[in-house]
Amino acid sequence: MGRRLRSRDLTVVGGPGGKQFGVVPEPSIPELEEMAALGWQAGEQSRLGGWLLRAAEGFTGRANSTLPLGEPGLGRPRRRPA
Repeated sequence: MGRRLRSRDLTVVGGPGGKQFGVVPEPSIPELEEMAALGWQAGEQSRLGGWLLRAAEGFTGRANSTLPLGEPGLGRPRRRPA
């Protein structure tokens, strides 16, 4: 079995006998979520800032859902005077 040596920003993936397979940047949690979302896409998708909005007809595990990967890109609503 190989071993992983971690640094702050990179992961070195090694195998038997110390053979180095590669150095790759470690993705952030939002990046991993976005990669996973590509594997099971909805019929309709749209972006709202850093959010992924999804909709589909029929039965599906992610119909009419959002994936908040960052800020929605909208300001806070203004308070109305009483």
